Amino acid sequence: MSRRELIRELIRQEMAGFPELEHDAATGLPLQVVPFGAEEVIAATERMLDTWVTMGPEVYAFEDEKLYRRYWPVLDTNVATEFQEDVLLDGVADFKVRYLDQAQTGEVGWLEFWPEPALANTPVWQQRLPKSVEIDIEMEDGQTLHRYFRTVVNPWAS
Repeated sequence: MSRRELIRELIRQEMAGFPELEHDAATGLPLQVVPFGAEEVIAATERMLDTWVTMGPEVYAFEDEKLYRRYWPVLDTNVATEFQEDVLLDGVADFKVRYLDQAQTGEVGWLEFWPEPALANTPVWQQRLPKSVEIDIEMEDGQTLHRYFRTVVNPWAS
């Protein structure tokens, strides 16, 4: 059974017993607010799966005035596994990422690289995550995009 078929079957099993969404024949609007039927959920899930191209590591790179997303199509990569890449933006003048961290001393500050060197010998799954990630993109035409993203707490971090 393929992964997609397995997901379809799990959704059908989970949604068994939920009433289908009833619609007014004249307007097409829902008559009552009830969960979607299994087929609607399966269709939405398949659309979502189609956007998930990557299974393995993912890297963002800024080269030759382009912002790239590079990803590996497998979870366990080796030296023979080549990455795939998509151009996310063309005409990029500058791309910067900073990471807000609270060190074990309690001091809070922005770092240019993550993880910090002190975490280099800690297994990845045990490393704390930054409190926030800041992204600055400056386009060649002068437009800028500035975003902050909060992160979650890694429950396995020491």
